[in-house]
Amino acid sequence: MQSFPVPKQQIIFYLKKNWFKISLGILLLFLVLKKDFSFQINLTAPTEQEIPVEEERRYLPKADKPSKRETFTDKQGKEELSLEHPPIEETFDVSPFAHLGAGGHTLENQLKRVDIEIVKAYIKRFAHVAENEQIKFKIPASITLANALLQSQAGQHPIAQRNNNNFGLVCTKDWIGDTIEWEDQCFRDYENAWTSFRDHSLFLTTGANSSLQKLGEENYKGWAKALEKINFAGQKNIANQIIHTIEKYQLYRFDSELE
Repeated sequence: MQSFPVPKQQIIFYLKKNWFKISLGILLLFLVLKKDFSFQINLTAPTEQEIPVEEERRYLPKADKPSKRETFTDKQGKEELSLEHPPIEETFDVSPFAHLGAGGHTLENQLKRVDIEIVKAYIKRFAHVAENEQIKFKIPASITLANALLQSQAGQHPIAQRNNNNFGLVCTKDWIGDTIEWEDQCFRDYENAWTSFRDHSLFLTTGANSSLQKLGEENYKGWAKALEKINFAGQKNIANQIIHTIEKYQLYRFDSELE
C-alpha cells in the first residue's frame, strides 16, 4: 500500500489548532521523566549513617555539655559518699584558724542562737560526710561535725553559705585555691561543701598534725584537747566548746555507728 506524504500546510494547521494540548502533553512527559530520574538517583545514592546517641553527645562543644556538680553533700541519710575527686595533695604547716565570732562571744554561745531545727538539719545533711571522713582519715565523725557546727554556725555564716567554707579555714602560704576577704582577713573559697570537709581532714592529719591520728577514732575528748593545743579556731577554750557541742547533740553516736 502506497503512503502519501502529509502536506506541510496541514502539519502547520494541525499544530496551530492543537498547540495547547501538545504543550500540555510535553509538560506532563517532562515531569514524569524528571520524577523517574530523581527516584533512580535516590536508589543509587548511599544512605546517610546515623550517629548513635552516645557518639552524638561526644561531639557536642564543651559549652553545650551539661555541667557536673557535686551534689552528694546535699543528700540525706546513710548513703555512701562517692569520692570522685582525689584528695587534695597538700601538706599544711601549723597555722591558727581565725574564729568567726565577734565581740568576744564564744562560738558555742553563738551557735545556741541558731534555730534548733536548722542545727538538726545541718547535722542530718553532713553526718554521712563526717562518717566517711572518719573511715578515710581516722578523725572521729563527732569532731568533724562539732567543728563544722561551731565554725559555720550550722551553715548560717556568710562564708559557709557563699564560699562553702564550713570550718573557717584561713589562707596559708601553700594555699593555691580561690580566696575570699572577710573582715580584713583571707579565707579559703571552695567549690562545694565536700571540698571544705576534705580540706579540714587533711589539715588535721598531714604535716605537723599527722600525729593526731594516733588519738583514736572514738576519743573525741582527746581530739578536742589536741585541737586547742594547736590553736585551732584561735580560741583558748575551744576544747570545752567542742566537747559540749558533741554531747549536747549526741554527735558521738556517729562514731560508734562505724564499729
